[in-house]
Amino acid sequence: MVAASSNSRRSFVQTFMFWTFRLATYFVLACATYIFLDIAIKGSRTVFTNHAPFINVKFLTEPPQTLYVFDYQGKKWS
Repeated sequence: MVAASSNSRRSFVQTFMFWTFRLATYFVLACATYIFLDIAIKGSRTVFTNHAPFINVKFLTEPPQTLYVFDYQGKKWS
């Protein structure tokens, strides 16, 4: 009687943990998909334009800029 109860409990725990990890994996994948789609959608608004040549060439050809510029000994540093 004890062995049957123990096997049933083990089976339940194993099934429960299997589905817990499975759902956690899908949750992580859904979060990653949301993050990458958010980056792609917002990035496409910056790279592509409504007028010819339909690509923001200025954005793609200029070097990256910083938002923080400070003065040090009369020179501007970023």
